[in-house]
This record gives sequence, structure tokens and C-alpha cells, in this order.
Amino acid sequence: MQDKRLVYLFDNDGGGPIRPKDLCTHMKDLANDPYRSLAWKVRTRYGYGKSLHAFAEFLWADFFRIRIVIDSWILKDKIREEDVLISNLPAEHKKEIIDEAMQLARSPEAAGMPGYLGPG
Repeated sequence: MQDKRLVYLFDNDGGGPIRPKDLCTHMKDLANDPYRSLAWKVRTRYGYGKSLHAFAEFLWADFFRIRIVIDSWILKDKIREEDVLISNLPAEHKKEIIDEAMQLARSPEAAGMPGYLGPG
């Protein structure tokens, strides 16, 4: 399955590979990943296009994960054991993050990513 790209062996923090037996048995059981949510928001705003590449949204999440800090409160250790949801961030902060991700998605740095549309 791995050779055919039918499985994504990484957790909601981008860590892995994890053991196949540790994968969720159903999509509804996936843990919150604010970067996957960010990737979806960017795609719905045409920052990148729909792709037939398996797990494209997860790959975009990993792309953003190493380039954008969604909430600096996590880094300051002020949030513990709480989900950081894009939709729950203050409007101004959410807009800044999505705008930054949109620019990154259209930048040459994203060339080669599934659904890359180029500069817009």
C-alpha cells in the first residue's frame, strides 16, 4: 500500500512514519490538525487546485506546517491539551494566517506540490 501511495503513515502533527496498526480505522476518528484545516481553506480560495494525488491535503498541511506558526500561544506554552482550530482564532489572526498561506501556495517554493497553480 505504501508503494502505491494508498496510505499516509503520519500523525496529525506531521510525525511519522507511524505503524500501520496505529492508523485510525475511520476518517471521522482523525485528530484535529490545524494545518490540514489551513490547507483546505487555501484550496477553497483557489490557492492551489484539486489534485488526483492521494493525500494532497495532507501534503499541503506538511508544507505549511514547517513554514507558518498558526498560534504562538502554543510556543509560549499557554495552551495545553486543547485543539487549536483555525475557525476559533481571532478574525484578524485567521486572515493573516490564510493570507500568508495563500502567498506561499502560489510561490515558486510550492512548485511541485500537488495542484500547484503558480503565481496568481
